[in-house]
Amino acid sequence: MRGNKLEKLLDRLPLLRFTSYLLAPANLFWKWVLRVLVPEGGIGGPLAFEREIDNLIASGLFENGDVKAFYFIFSETIRRYIESIRRFPAAEMTTEEIARFIKTDPYDQKVLPLLRQADLVKFSDSVPAPDRKDQDILMARTYIQQTRPMTNGSQESASIQEVPQ
Repeated sequence: MRGNKLEKLLDRLPLLRFTSYLLAPANLFWKWVLRVLVPEGGIGGPLAFEREIDNLIASGLFENGDVKAFYFIFSETIRRYIESIRRFPAAEMTTEEIARFIKTDPYDQKVLPLLRQADLVKFSDSVPAPDRKDQDILMARTYIQQTRPMTNGSQESASIQEVPQ
């Protein structure tokens, strides 16, 4: 009986090979579509990430004492934004792994302390003061404004605000 199953599988091997030959180009085409046709900044662009921050603030997680959840979501939003503009899997990386990828860009360097602060809150009992949370939000918004990809229609640069350190 076991031999019959193996024989049936071997009989289907050409079909499986043919199917993989069809799927490989489809996979490459899909990756091309995502890189070329989807605008930098991802679907929705930077405004979608700013809206996510607005929704997070409106959720009241921080004010209701769920500081860790607030910073988990906040950090994930920033990491996904970095991933969308820099084209590496920042959402799946630690802060130190991200630091190795972005060691040359001065704007990206400014967001690292924010990610480290979020890590402190997420993985220890550190609870930042409400004004620190506001400072972190301002820093994230400024980072998004400074690194916003240029659209073909507008060549003016995004307004750059100084972020208190």
